Amino acid sequence: MGIESDLRRTRQMYDEMQGVLGLPPESRERVVPRISAWSPLQQIAHVSKSNRWIISSVVAILTGRREFETQGSIKPIGRLVLRSGLIPRGVGKSPSVARPDDLISTERLTEELRQQLGNMGHIHDHLEAAKSSRQTFEHPYFGHLNPRQWIRFVRVHTNHHLKIVSEILSTEEL
Repeated sequence: MGIESDLRRTRQMYDEMQGVLGLPPESRERVVPRISAWSPLQQIAHVSKSNRWIISSVVAILTGRREFETQGSIKPIGRLVLRSGLIPRGVGKSPSVARPDDLISTERLTEELRQQLGNMGHIHDHLEAAKSSRQTFEHPYFGHLNPRQWIRFVRVHTNHHLKIVSEILSTEEL
């Protein structure tokens, strides 16, 4: 997969997240501890928090609004995750800044997702820069990623959490 297909698939997943936000509260707020300590709503809030920072940083690189490092590289685990498209469940802990808030407004979350889609459009407008940029910023587990790698991470990470959401929503447990 290339940047274009990563962006296209991520946009589709954003539509899926919007659909989950439209579900009744008892569905989107259900916690199934054997699957995750977070509800579908919390999963989406986490994805939004993470992606908001990542996407805005990538846009800042591509539009020249901010300079990042050109040193550092991706760690082997990061390369493996981005190549495989799979994040192992329960291995890593989300950084505190990316954890969902205690109170989550579905209206605010819907707006955040809409804004992120707009920023993905800015990335699409700067595809050549995204493909060639050597600037990086650090992921807490995967090392320094360039814009192309961050775009792939957004797809892989979003997909990881949507699989968890789907599994929670498909359970009969209450």
